[in-house]
Amino acid sequence: MDAAPRAGGRRAGNVVMPAQGRRLILLVGLVLLAAPCLARAAEPAPERFVAGLAAEVIDALTDPAVGERARLERVDALTASAFDLERTARIALGRFWKGASEADRREFAGLFKAYVLTSYARRFHLFADRSFEVIGARPAQDDVLVESRVEGGATPIRLDWRLTATPAGWRVLDLSVEGVSLLLTFRNEFAAVIERSGGQLAGLLDELRQRVAAEQAQLAG
Repeated sequence: MDAAPRAGGRRAGNVVMPAQGRRLILLVGLVLLAAPCLARAAEPAPERFVAGLAAEVIDALTDPAVGERARLERVDALTASAFDLERTARIALGRFWKGASEADRREFAGLFKAYVLTSYARRFHLFADRSFEVIGARPAQDDVLVESRVEGGATPIRLDWRLTATPAGWRVLDLSVEGVSLLLTFRNEFAAVIERSGGQLAGLLDELRQRVAAEQAQLAG
């Protein structure tokens, strides 16, 4: 004979969870589902991220209390924290990344970081005495493209910032000046150097060592 069902329609052989326990599990599940949305909501919007970064860079470059070298070092620090330089290095090396040894990848990433930070700092320096305005943002595949404008010169200059979402928040993947991608420019330039070196990455590494050393010597002077 079948066992008589308990209250609530459950049979005696089944474990009946108290209503309070079921509500607790439901609440925990809702919190876990909402956590990614809450984290994203706590992040600044892409436009605010770019506007804040630009303001910090301009403040660093126009600070009268420090010298030129200290200003550029501060911009380097801001750029290093705001840009996804590891991913950018892989993209910049293109097809040559796959065939590179782990040691060459590490050296390239370090040289690329030093070279790119200086390159961005020099470009930002050109806009230090001008006004900066964020125009808007739009999706760019899996990323976000923030459009901005620099005014104060003979003609406005368009800057487009490609942002990517990371566990640490928004990071800049690329910067385009008047529609010209700096990341793509680096990639084409590096590929040309490697091709001139017989397809060997060593030629590019030597070239970057020289460029970084020259920049450091200029700063030291």
